[in-house]
Amino acid sequence: MKQIFLYGASITHGVGGVNGGWADKLKDSFHNDMFGTETGRWYEVYELGVPSQTLPDVLGRFESELKARMKVQDRKDLVVVLSVGLNDSKAIDAIDNHLSSPEDFAANVHSFIHLARDYTDNIVVIGLAPVDENKTNPKENTLSGKTVYLVNDRIRVFDDALEATCAAENAHFVPIFDITPQDWLQSYVWADGVHPNDAGHEWIRSQVEPKVRELVDPSA
Repeated sequence: MKQIFLYGASITHGVGGVNGGWADKLKDSFHNDMFGTETGRWYEVYELGVPSQTLPDVLGRFESELKARMKVQDRKDLVVVLSVGLNDSKAIDAIDNHLSSPEDFAANVHSFIHLARDYTDNIVVIGLAPVDENKTNPKENTLSGKTVYLVNDRIRVFDDALEATCAAENAHFVPIFDITPQDWLQSYVWADGVHPNDAGHEWIRSQVEPKVRELVDPSA
């Protein structure tokens, strides 16, 4: 058996996807292997996205959620995927009132990778996607009552911090920001300007799945 844990915030949870998010679509693909084509392999895929969370939030729940579900004995049979950072990059109520700095974010990425490495070397970090600034700079959060600022220049800095930390820590990085389809904002992003729509989630799945499969089935 192989176990795959997908940690993140609202995009991992699937916000914006009519037919589920990229994590749900990834799970569907592995379920098709088990129950459709009957390869004989067994996978457990867990979507562990919590909307609005930052990387420190994910760090705080990482081990408890992993230990509650972990069954495999061999660390090679476990894959941990992280998709987080947009919420860390944002400013709240003023465009310069940032929630985190790139340096603090990079330090938290470092901490996550080291914590995950206690359980597996199969660590995948997904890059960040651009947003539609016409809708996000600023954006009113109706749930919190706060004004949020999401700006692509700052998102790119946080994405660079993700990639650089992965390179330094020898973790697998899946780039997103610079390779999104040319019409990403027009055709792949939901009405809020932040979350992928169904086509966007499917595109992200298509980028993530090859790396995950390479790790869970290296001989396939």
